[in-house]
Amino acid sequence: EMNLNVYFGGMDAVDDEGRMIIPPGDECPPVFVHTSVFDADCEYRYEKVVMRKNYCQITINVADPEHFGYELVVWGNVSGYDVDGRPREGEFRVRKSIDHDGVCKVLVPRQLDGSLMLDVDGDGRTVKRFALGEYVLETGYDWNAEDLKDVNVGLDYSLTSLSLSVHDWDEEYFFEVKM
Repeated sequence: EMNLNVYFGGMDAVDDEGRMIIPPGDECPPVFVHTSVFDADCEYRYEKVVMRKNYCQITINVADPEHFGYELVVWGNVSGYDVDGRPREGEFRVRKSIDHDGVCKVLVPRQLDGSLMLDVDGDGRTVKRFALGEYVLETGYDWNAEDLKDVNVGLDYSLTSLSLSVHDWDEEYFFEVKM
């Protein structure tokens, strides 16, 4: 049995065994992957390589950015991809600031479940926590799709509502967060 992994992008994160490991603090590289497992007990084997988008860009748009004095932390339990191409369990944590337009973009790897979180941090502590992964799943997002779609998140200044839309979808989803 042979594992074939072909990566386009993110080669700095691939170890000698063919695993992609994202260190805590780094976001997922913009990586396209082909993974297949096949029987190599033959003289000749042809494998068609089809590259698939294996990361999701989450774009967080903050309302009233002039008054938003916080950092955003996206964290979860997938830290890359194993040699068989499946999501690798481990710590994922990225801390980002918004830009002058109130936008923060974070690249995340394919997820196993709805455990991805969004923290709003200020003064050395977490001010608010959002179950981002659960909200994404509630929209019908498919982490098992061949090519991952990008997600847009709207965060209001009062930190009590979140809106989500998925690239190429017509619907937008709104969530009121009770604290």
